[in-house]
Amino acid sequence: MYASHIIINRDLLDHFPKDEYYDFYKSLLSKIPDEQVDDIREQLFNSELKFYCKCGCHSFFINPDESKVFKKLQDHSGLLMEIAYATNYDEELNVMLFNDDEGQLRQATVYFGQHNLKPIPEDIKVKDIIGIWRGVVDKDLIKKNIINDNLDLN
Repeated sequence: MYASHIIINRDLLDHFPKDEYYDFYKSLLSKIPDEQVDDIREQLFNSELKFYCKCGCHSFFINPDESKVFKKLQDHSGLLMEIAYATNYDEELNVMLFNDDEGQLRQATVYFGQHNLKPIPEDIKVKDIIGIWRGVVDKDLIKKNIINDNLDLN
């Protein structure tokens, strides 16, 4: 499962972040107050990061070193967590971490603002964490709820 990007009203449609942002995001995500922070840090610092979107966001793929064995972050693919940070602007910086079927960190979707309509400013200063939301723990529970919701509608 990967996040997709829709470009609407972007100022910089061909803007890739500078490579030094890799270290910034490694450091930022290594400090989240979460029980898995050590496992996330290990994967980030032993992976090749690759920015992939030219819309002005800072989203990147995470390609872990295949010679290393990493702890599984969760038992299914999808959203691991979302972290929202206060910034020196009125808008927040959001980071969504995704893992693959093997439980390995594979993508970080990084965007700015409530509706993701603006490129991330070069002079952004990240402040405190506003919130952390975990991904779904039990995919079967979602399937059951969808089936039950559909049955309730009939």
